[in-house]
Amino acid sequence: MEAAKPSWAFGAGATRAEKGLAYAVSLFGICALVVGGHGLGWTWWQWLIGALLVHDLAGGVVANGLDTAKLFYHSPLTFTDSVFARFVHHPVGFTAIHLQPVLIALVIPGGGAAETAGRPRLCRHRGHGGGLCRLPSGESSGCRRSCC
Repeated sequence: MEAAKPSWAFGAGATRAEKGLAYAVSLFGICALVVGGHGLGWTWWQWLIGALLVHDLAGGVVANGLDTAKLFYHSPLTFTDSVFARFVHHPVGFTAIHLQPVLIALVIPGGGAAETAGRPRLCRHRGHGGGLCRLPSGESSGCRRSCC
């Protein structure tokens, strides 16, 4: 029997159920983003990037927890592995390729540390169906809506 072809996401030999679990958690995270963020006023491309980031982060947590992925990333490298493979297998390299925090700070309003340091940036509405809104940049707390 041939060895399973390795995948950067799941390692080698992940079952359909294991892959399905990672995709299900990813889908749940995207649904949570849509439900929780319906009042943010994002553009279509911010929603797309947000969904891709949630897919990568939520599904990635499950995928990285699979035995096949742990075995793949913590097994010895072969002599023929590329420089990129060697870099990604190193713990610092694996961490370095994850640029999601930088992407979030660049494209998601209120995602930058400088904008959010020391003060809340979102207001959860209690009335009128709930939802979230971004606070104006000069406000430290509260919302201008009468429902809060």
